[in-house]
Amino acid sequence: MSRHHAASPERGNPAPQGSTPVASPNIVGRTVSVLVGATALIVAAILPWAYYSAAEWRLRGEIEAELKLHAQEAGIAVGQNPDLWNALAGTEPVTRLIHLPNQVRGDAKNQTGFRLRILRPDGTPVVDEPSVQPLLWPVITAKAGFLRDLGVMEISGTLRPVLLETLKVALGSAFLALLLFYLVRELPIRLLNRAMARANFLARHDVLTGLGNRALFIEQLEIVLGSQRTSQRPAAVFFVDIDHFKAVNDTHGHTAGDCLLRAFADRLKGAVRAGDTVARLGGDEFAVISTQLGDPGEAMPIAQRLLAITATETDPPLPYAERLGISIGVCVIKADSGLTPAAILKNADVALYQAKATGRGRACLFSAELDGQIRARRSLEEDLQTAVREGQFKLAFQPQVDLRTRRIIGAEALLRWDRPGHGSVSPAEFVPVAESTGIICDIDRWALEEACRVAAQLPGDISIAVNVSPMQFRRDDFVPGVIAALYRSGLPAHRLELEITEGMMLKDGPETFATLDLLNEMGVRVAVDDFGVGYSSLGYLSRFEFDRIKIDRMFVMKVDSDPSALAVVKAVIGLSQALGFKLIAEGIETHAQAATLIRLGCVEGQGFLYGRPMPAADLADLLASPFSRAVSV
Repeated sequence: MSRHHAASPERGNPAPQGSTPVASPNIVGRTVSVLVGATALIVAAILPWAYYSAAEWRLRGEIEAELKLHAQEAGIAVGQNPDLWNALAGTEPVTRLIHLPNQVRGDAKNQTGFRLRILRPDGTPVVDEPSVQPLLWPVITAKAGFLRDLGVMEISGTLRPVLLETLKVALGSAFLALLLFYLVRELPIRLLNRAMARANFLARHDVLTGLGNRALFIEQLEIVLGSQRTSQRPAAVFFVDIDHFKAVNDTHGHTAGDCLLRAFADRLKGAVRAGDTVARLGGDEFAVISTQLGDPGEAMPIAQRLLAITATETDPPLPYAERLGISIGVCVIKADSGLTPAAILKNADVALYQAKATGRGRACLFSAELDGQIRARRSLEEDLQTAVREGQFKLAFQPQVDLRTRRIIGAEALLRWDRPGHGSVSPAEFVPVAESTGIICDIDRWALEEACRVAAQLPGDISIAVNVSPMQFRRDDFVPGVIAALYRSGLPAHRLELEITEGMMLKDGPETFATLDLLNEMGVRVAVDDFGVGYSSLGYLSRFEFDRIKIDRMFVMKVDSDPSALAVVKAVIGLSQALGFKLIAEGIETHAQAATLIRLGCVEGQGFLYGRPMPAADLADLLASPFSRAVSV
């Protein structure tokens, strides 16, 4: 659909994902014409037939009534008229007809249209009283015997007047049928044609925005692919997705969401060139086909122009523009690509997926390498779901020690996954994918339960540290889940330490601190993980009394060789001492690093120097040794 051809938007929420085409108005019109014409013919035939049948039945009734009446009167007349008696009873040929008396014939009015005859049983006429007017075809006749069948009375009547009246009725019926045909067919068929045309339009367009839907988009894409055989010019398909649209719907309601979609559709149509196709594929997903490309390199500048339509400085501004952005997936179609519409849509979707995965608010161009990456990511997502269902995850435990005595004071539970067919997968690889898909909540729930169960069985009174993802921490069932894990394992609350990130503290606000207060009341310890990496702020440190701050490994590994890292570590240690927080350093690998940390005032740490992550059984054996040392160093 050209951007200059759009229907008036109507109310509606979801866009159709593709509709079955409605029958052609011409086919329906012809069908209706045949049905209405047949009905008109039936009406034109039935009315005259019904009138003729009723009139014939009435005339026959009149003739039979006359017959009964005159048969009685004729019996009396025969007894009073010797000539009539002799004519009926005799065997001689009748030489002349006998006229009946007036009481038998009746007056002229009653005789009009009827002919009365009296016959011998052999059919020889004796009496013949003609009608005042000649009997014209067609004629109907009724007979009845009298005087014990000595004679037969016959009365005939003409149907000619009935036929003439029936003809008039037939002409009237024909006129009525024509009028019916016109009223029922010609006038409504125009409305029907409009309705069918509208139905066809709606089957291929989005009701809310008036843009083409997926079905029309694919039709247009097939046309573009066909035209490329002659034009040999490249084209491009853009998948456009509104970022954070759900937040607008949830906060302001679906009416506001519909308003935004209509405004965005208008803005998108205004940003493309005449002849480009714009469609709404569903929800907050739109698509554009651009056919007027001089070379494939023009696709990304077009995508950049589309990215700007949500800018807050546009006039008029897009509703809720300050909260919105768009992500775009681009697929360039070369004339000799041989791609099918389905493959093009898939490629554009892959590019859009990558644009969202890499931070949103950007355009990403499809490539074969990108396709491989997305396939690998989606395969990883599927395997993660399988891992959750089949319990493929395990926990490894890295000892935490007192740097001065090297005695174990706790352990951190670290997630491990042996992916079937791939071997061990680093958490740095699969955790971000699990977070983006929401699978991390199931993983975190299991890790918390398992860590508490293992810790409760370890000798001594060491603590166990468990990482909590931001998504899991925000869930309403997070605190009840912690309570349930402690209850089922029997682990005292003070032995559980939950590690959360700085970013969570800065983004979530009052709800986060309310959860922290509940954990504090339970006796569960809370540590800030990876402190100093990008989000440090003194504000949240003053609002909640954390149990520990964890110095990130990127500073610890350089503390004895990089003055900048040394300065950061000194600052963190000084800050924690001032606020009364405990400190623990992660990633200690050398004696020099450990010595520097001790000298600066950090006396707790973990790292390969003191023990690699190990199974729970190995940690239990280590704790059961006489000196409870992690490793010999």
